Amino acid sequence: LCTDKKSEAEVRLRALIQTGGDGFDARHRLGELYAAQVPKSAGPLSAAEEKKFADAVAELEQAKKLDPDRSEPYERLAQLYAARGQTDNSLRELQAAVRLDIMDADLALRTVTALHGAKQWAALLQVSEFARHLTPYSATLRMQVGEALLRLGRKREAEAELLVAQQIARGVGSGDEAGGDAGGDASDASDGGDPADSQLRTTLQNLLREVRGPGGRQPAATPSTLPRPSAR
Repeated sequence: LCTDKKSEAEVRLRALIQTGGDGFDARHRLGELYAAQVPKSAGPLSAAEEKKFADAVAELEQAKKLDPDRSEPYERLAQLYAARGQTDNSLRELQAAVRLDIMDADLALRTVTALHGAKQWAALLQVSEFARHLTPYSATLRMQVGEALLRLGRKREAEAELLVAQQIARGVGSGDEAGGDAGGDASDASDGGDPADSQLRTTLQNLLREVRGPGGRQPAATPSTLPRPSAR
């Protein structure tokens, strides 16, 4: 399927299905084959491309029915819908994939990020239970959770989560020690480094200011204790 001989691959897969090999792998591979021929931009599709899109969806949906416990077709459908600008469909498939593969940290983080971008705060908190268990030291994840709590009006919990994110962003809590002054502003972190890190610190600072209100009060919440990495 990674070669340019897509027509030959389609013929072989169709023949396999017709001769009794109508299993998950054949349908999933066929869905992948069609999906690869759909443009990744959200612009208008030609009639041929529309058919490839419909065929990809149909085959991936059939793969889901043949093996409901496999997350791969859900993830591929999510990518396909996202490329076409169908955000709600994409998020639905991503959330289903996470429930099927709860130990996939990358999938959980991508789903949280997608939900954060769509401002689906309640759904984000549900998925974050998996993501935080798998990646407790992700400052971006803890920031996303903190903002979701804030938008849902749960300010005390939001403050605690944002303070943990701030600790992690400063490099505190990733080792054996999780101390330090978590209540200060993010501006005292060292300058320079990755611009993304600087942007994250600024976002955390702004969210904490929003939580605390115009008076800029010191936090009433106690930063959540960061779990120690388990010995493997």
